[in-house]
Amino acid sequence: VYSSLEGILPTLALHSILLPFNAYRLWEILRTTRQMRSLTADAKVFEWLSPYLRPVPLEKDQYVFRKGDPTDCLYIMRSGKLLLEEIGVTLEGEQIFGEIAFFTNQRTRTVSARCLDHCEIMKVDEAAFMRLYNQHPAFGLYIVRLTASRLLDGLQRSPEVYLDPKVRKAILESAEKEGV
Repeated sequence: VYSSLEGILPTLALHSILLPFNAYRLWEILRTTRQMRSLTADAKVFEWLSPYLRPVPLEKDQYVFRKGDPTDCLYIMRSGKLLLEEIGVTLEGEQIFGEIAFFTNQRTRTVSARCLDHCEIMKVDEAAFMRLYNQHPAFGLYIVRLTASRLLDGLQRSPEVYLDPKVRKAILESAEKEGV
């Protein structure tokens, strides 16, 4: 409007050309915002992951990973029962797990995951997981929410599991000196 009132034709032409692009980008932002608001732990998350899933057959008492193992993939349990040993959490049914290790400085597993019975588990390699995380904002938000809720739950149950080993050692030494 300003360009047309003042007769600045180059600016008017530029903004006229950019208007459809900006309108399309606004529509994309609004659509993504709606998707993120309505996102829950539904089939959409598993739908995004399905092209990248590879089976990992595990029987009772087998470990999916142990605390300290390097992070190489994200896991999805389709069926069965799994114990996150250090924090005493049992996962059942269709669940994503192993996501927290991707966001640690050490890039290692923070707890051990052991099957309590026959488990149908699928895995997604790190490259595919990070590509989905970066390319789908709704998926990224789901993973961030899942990670935050699991960390808060784990910190409530067993805060010592999440402490750096040096910090934990210093706390224990301090407690011993004070006779606690």
